[in-house]
Amino acid sequence: MSRTLGQELGKLILEHGMAKNKVGLINYQTLPAQDYVDLISMCPNIELIDTTALFEMIRSSKSDEEIPFALRASEIAKEAQRIFAQAVRPGITEAELVAEVERGVRQRNGERSFFLISSNINIPYPYVPMEREITKKSPLLFSVEVSGPGGYWSQIVRPHFWEKPRGLLEKIYKILLELRLTAREELRPGRIVRDIAQTLRNVIHQNGFDYGIHFGHGLGLDVVEEPLINAENSFVLTKNHFVTIHPHIVNNNIGLWMGDMYFVGENGTEILSPLNDETN
Repeated sequence: MSRTLGQELGKLILEHGMAKNKVGLINYQTLPAQDYVDLISMCPNIELIDTTALFEMIRSSKSDEEIPFALRASEIAKEAQRIFAQAVRPGITEAELVAEVERGVRQRNGERSFFLISSNINIPYPYVPMEREITKKSPLLFSVEVSGPGGYWSQIVRPHFWEKPRGLLEKIYKILLELRLTAREELRPGRIVRDIAQTLRNVIHQNGFDYGIHFGHGLGLDVVEEPLINAENSFVLTKNHFVTIHPHIVNNNIGLWMGDMYFVGENGTEILSPLNDETN
């Protein structure tokens, strides 16, 4: 991250003879004030336009060159969940456990990472790792967001159970399993995102539950890209999108979360994060 972004932008604009042109900026609304002042001081006649939405749409469908990088990121996220499942044990703290996962991510050429965890089912929304000791009293929720070589991101979320879930937890878990397959059917070129979100929401509500965290989003060089999976988004899917769908079902003070990576291909959608008994 540059400390003199405004000055560097101004220099580039002047070098390219664009000081009196319209210039598009990504994330224009969050440009630091000092950078804006520096840029306008150097190029007082420039017209700045926010092109964030345009570039997000362009970047959402991945090129043939990008696809291998995105697939590699999904492999690293999958390995991170496997390391978590092997390393978890009573008495270890959340922070210690995640440190082991982080070490494994780096050994596999992961570049950046972000983890959320909940080791208490009565805390329905996962949070950053803390010094809380893990016990065998409840399932654990673990979200892995990692970027692999080239900077492309992936996210996989898993509930980890000490024993086979029963009762309410079993019911919610079965709904999550249904939703991951529903998402694979819904994610296809030509589908409007708001319709996909509505279908997922209907499955949850028809089973008598509500949802907490939003349904998911695209990933690429940013950890959150279009399409944003919500009921207001009119974005139309095309081929070569990488999307995480991570339904979060809540019931009073209980929350259960699961998330998978999907590749929306021209002839079908693939789940890139199979469960242990799946072969895809």
